[in-house]
Amino acid sequence: MKLIVEAPVTAGLLRSERDENTLVACLVVRERFGLDERGLTALPDDKPRPQIRLDAVDHAEFGELPPDEIPPRTGTDVIVLGDAICPEPTIATRVEVHVGDYDLALDVFGDRVWEGPTGGLMPSNPTPFSTMPLTYANAFGGSAAGEYGPIPWYMNPSGKGYYLTSAEAKGKPLPNVELSKSRIKAWDDKPPPAGLAPYPAIWGLKWEKYLEVKGDQEDVEIHPERGMYDRAHPMLTGKNIARGPMKILGMSKRPLLFDVPECAVDVVITVGPKEVTRSLELEEILVDTRASTVELAWRKMFRYPFIAHQKRQARVIQRKTSGGRPLSAFTTPTAR
Repeated sequence: MKLIVEAPVTAGLLRSERDENTLVACLVVRERFGLDERGLTALPDDKPRPQIRLDAVDHAEFGELPPDEIPPRTGTDVIVLGDAICPEPTIATRVEVHVGDYDLALDVFGDRVWEGPTGGLMPSNPTPFSTMPLTYANAFGGSAAGEYGPIPWYMNPSGKGYYLTSAEAKGKPLPNVELSKSRIKAWDDKPPPAGLAPYPAIWGLKWEKYLEVKGDQEDVEIHPERGMYDRAHPMLTGKNIARGPMKILGMSKRPLLFDVPECAVDVVITVGPKEVTRSLELEEILVDTRASTVELAWRKMFRYPFIAHQKRQARVIQRKTSGGRPLSAFTTPTAR
């Protein structure tokens, strides 16, 4: 199928075979905006333009984002990269993300260790801080000391705070970032790791959903439709967002407020003599507070019969109802 882009967006068409007579395709459209106290703005000239992710993208300490793929996600992924920021040094603060039906609050602390007698360990007073990276390295997890070597915590092997004995925990760190609804009270608490960054599909919070162990059959069933292709933390995926306000607190000196716009384009799909126009669904909101950018991704998945020499094209056109809002510069990458 041929892709034609007639609007100032980045678009790519991912293609595959469903069977020998049926093809499947997924149109992905991406836009990137600047972010300041006014909300979303046209992307500054010094910022890179969005690209269809044909390969994994490394976001350093925040982790890796896999390539764009054909299989759908369970909802709109919300991913926020950045730090908890305090106007002045403090021992604790709160970070909040609100958009659509998502409402997530994280409590962020300065460095702490378990102290006191091994039978009654308590967290030490936090060290004051001004910024704290919201990474999984600062969330609950890590590796405990085992008889035959380190034992990683299956929900977050990159974190800190996972211990098997109070003797091991004494003098060792607690996580800096916790879910406000699942605060750690004892050294052997094992809360879900807190975070806003991409969450790997091979970690436990994800695979607990899409893997089903059949004990009586000594078998494992894989259910990809249960979130295997989601990118965000499981508490920030699985719900659909069309448009509306988004608010981020605690990641800048002022609240970050902006409106998530509707998709600026439709797709006109032509297969032989038939032609239909379809809208796209919001797949991903990616906010980078360090770079002051917001990237939005929409998708439309469809299938069609393969008939040799038949006209097959997807034409991306500007929506008449989307005029007046900022758009990223025109780019059309080569899609597979």
